[in-house]
Amino acid sequence: MLGIVSFQILACCTYATIYYRHYHSLNDWSQETIPTSTTQAYYYHNDFVSIPRGVFQNLPSLQTIYLSSNHVTEIAGFAFSTPALKKLLLDTNELEVIKARSFRGLFVLEELYLNNNEIRIIEDTSFQV
Repeated sequence: MLGIVSFQILACCTYATIYYRHYHSLNDWSQETIPTSTTQAYYYHNDFVSIPRGVFQNLPSLQTIYLSSNHVTEIAGFAFSTPALKKLLLDTNELEVIKARSFRGLFVLEELYLNNNEIRIIEDTSFQV
């Protein structure tokens, strides 16, 4: 596969970069290879179509997730169950429906980017913490 997978460990934080890999699911790659100290994860320009429940739960230090420019149409409830998440970018995807509990448990989330999607429906409790 053409693509880049890299990890950078700096004094302040760890970055995980996975893009242009043409993955269709976040389950297609093993998160066990990503250090648990990772604070920022870049998953843009893949072919992700869904975000499964708890896919980030093994990354407790994760503060920022970039999922821009994929083909995400579905987000499972509790998909982003990581306690430190402050910034989530889901712009430029194919979201039409924001389902109930899609963003449940994001107690410290400060920034959420959903622009450039086709959102038609936002179900009750979608943003309830």
